[in-house]
Amino acid sequence: MTSLEQILIKAEKVLLSSPKEKLVGLSTTANSNNPPLYLSANRETEKTISINFIFRETSQLKQIIEFFDGKVSFFLIDCEVKNEVDNLEELSIPLIRKSRYHLVKPNDYAVAAMDEFLANSYRSLKGITVGIVGAGNLGGKIALLAAERGAQVKLYGRDLKKTASIVEGLNLLFKARTKIVASLNLEEVAMNTHCLIGATSGTPAIDVASVELLAKNAMIIDAGNNTFFPNAIRFATENGIKAYCLSAMAGYEASIANWIATRNSISQIGTRKVSDDVTLVSLGLIGKHGDVLVNNVSNPTKVFGVCDGNGDLLSPEEATPFIERYNSL
Repeated sequence: MTSLEQILIKAEKVLLSSPKEKLVGLSTTANSNNPPLYLSANRETEKTISINFIFRETSQLKQIIEFFDGKVSFFLIDCEVKNEVDNLEELSIPLIRKSRYHLVKPNDYAVAAMDEFLANSYRSLKGITVGIVGAGNLGGKIALLAAERGAQVKLYGRDLKKTASIVEGLNLLFKARTKIVASLNLEEVAMNTHCLIGATSGTPAIDVASVELLAKNAMIIDAGNNTFFPNAIRFATENGIKAYCLSAMAGYEASIANWIATRNSISQIGTRKVSDDVTLVSLGLIGKHGDVLVNNVSNPTKVFGVCDGNGDLLSPEEATPFIERYNSL
């Protein structure tokens, strides 16, 4: 038995031990420190359990999919391009014959988790300076969300010209008194910063000299794994600077819950004519003028309003005759 076969059997036992909906994640990574293939920690949410394979090359992809095909309800396939594997979606889908698949963006788990982490760490981000080292997919998205919350954001990437272009684009996407600023070096991004975030691809970039420049009572957050040099972390912890390693689990749980809710919502989309002059319509459809919007057309328990035919609802006064007609049935 090969080492991969042993891994697959062990992972299968983990899935079978749970009554929850079973998932297998297939993802790539921008972290150059990772091996060609590894099995990350399994993830459980309220309704699902998943095991997750991370690829830097795909020679064993076929064996993994064939082993789990039909044993899990869904494969969660990473549709982002983060390394030399730029076609995971195209390679995976034709191999799946019994299970279903859903395309996901794992980087967004970390982005969502970071957004909520910042929102819960500060009563308000207005007046807070957030410095981000790494201007890629992760760093750029975090910068936008922090700026939308009112933070003064400084973004630094090694390619200064590219970073300046990213910042220019991000600043077009939101309206706020503050703007994202492109920093020219590590010293500039760290100077008097309240929260310094490492978002590089598993490559240490932030040193002691940078951490020494932070504002009083600052924090540092490793969002990209291994983005701070060890001596920078030691300096932080020895000098009262809180040092965090971002967990994407909260973002993953929220994404899975949203996916399940959306699946359920889509399955219930429809209309039902209950009389010659009363038609029920579900959330998610643009109803005709006078259609009654309900939570479930098959078994309605809540009326949200009456459609105006243009994607909105009639005013309560305008809706009254339609509601009365429905209630009289």
